[in-house]
Amino acid sequence: MTDHALLASEILRALRGRRSQVAFSRRLGYRSNVAATWESGRRSPAARVVLAAAERLGIDVRSGLKRFYKVDTDFLDEVDPTSHEGVCRLLRDLRRDQGIAEVARRCGASRYQVSRWLSGKTHPRLPELLGLVDAMTHRLLDFVAILVDPGDLPSVAAAWAKLEAARSLFWRMPHAQLVLLALDLQDYRGLAAHDDAWLADRLGLELYEVAGAIASLQATDQIRRDGAHFVVSEVHTVDTRRHPEAGTALKRWWARQALQRLEEPETSWSYNAFTLAEADLPKVVELYRSTFRAMRALVAESTPSERVVLVHQVVVPLDGPTQD
Repeated sequence: MTDHALLASEILRALRGRRSQVAFSRRLGYRSNVAATWESGRRSPAARVVLAAAERLGIDVRSGLKRFYKVDTDFLDEVDPTSHEGVCRLLRDLRRDQGIAEVARRCGASRYQVSRWLSGKTHPRLPELLGLVDAMTHRLLDFVAILVDPGDLPSVAAAWAKLEAARSLFWRMPHAQLVLLALDLQDYRGLAAHDDAWLADRLGLELYEVAGAIASLQATDQIRRDGAHFVVSEVHTVDTRRHPEAGTALKRWWARQALQRLEEPETSWSYNAFTLAEADLPKVVELYRSTFRAMRALVAESTPSERVVLVHQVVVPLDGPTQD
């Protein structure tokens, strides 16, 4: 279990960097040495104070939160996320449909405290904000990464390294995601025991590729043994926004899979080339995205797991942009 008070102190120390505590305090506009009291844990700053301090130090908190969300969220364009109102809106948005009692239980606070933080009647301090984010999203380290590199924080460095290894596995070894998906198939569960050769044949992979993927998935704790089979224990989303070159390479790998299977009987393939107004191109892109979201919602509800499927979509302008 994460010690949010300790983590808060480490974040503040990392934000200070090479500055002295006095210089850091002065940089933030304080006459007293507040950095010393913050880092010692004797007193914790309000969450909004830390977010505003990060902005003052050159960290784009709004952009960081947008990366954290992974999807567009309107409130980030409506309010200053470093303000008291912005923190309240963030917490209410992260809560979504989760009950206050359940959030309170997870973060170790009372329902009364959580209600007052969500309503804006009281200001959560940094450890309290960390606890709330942890309770409501289970993505605390991603939130911390908005402000500082979690790898520089002693209390979470090992956990961050493990998380990064798990997440990067699928762009370091793309076929491992195929193997992971196949472990959820009913036909695999129906085998007498785990069989690398069966997976290789089913997925069109080499035997060594399956064996390597299984070993890597085990090493990153994404699968575990359950009797004679492997089961998925935790799935980490593929997030390459901090490594755009890796994201491009991963998309190319999946595009090649689509091309290689283009003429197989079960492949459904079509294309549409057309002209349209420049102003309508964003509408086409949004239509593509909404279709993708609808498909993901359908997939989330689909049971049982009987097939591994790749849907490859692309919108490509074939000419240069129009000239003013």
